[in-house]
Amino acid sequence: MKNYKEYISIKADLINAILVKLPCNVLDISFDYDEKSITLQIVLLSNTNLDDSFFRRVDNLFNDYEVVTKIIHISKEKFNENMGGWIPSGYTWLKYNLLSKAEVL
Repeated sequence: MKNYKEYISIKADLINAILVKLPCNVLDISFDYDEKSITLQIVLLSNTNLDDSFFRRVDNLFNDYEVVTKIIHISKEKFNENMGGWIPSGYTWLKYNLLSKAEVL
């Protein structure tokens, strides 16, 4: 693992920025980072979006990093396709998993 203190700091900040006010349409969040950038992969229910305030919160918190956000839209049926398994079938997580609502829907 990269610098452990940096990882803990980034993960704690992501929890504060994202999970505290998490919209119900977010199904899954994973991330990766290096010394210059943070990449977020956010999986949303089909035909939904995130409010601009969500992105502003993340950008404001990580103003020392370039924040790259990848949005994946997926249907409830596709998300639940792998019932009983933790690994998603419609996409691949980034290196670190922050949240997964697997089998919650």
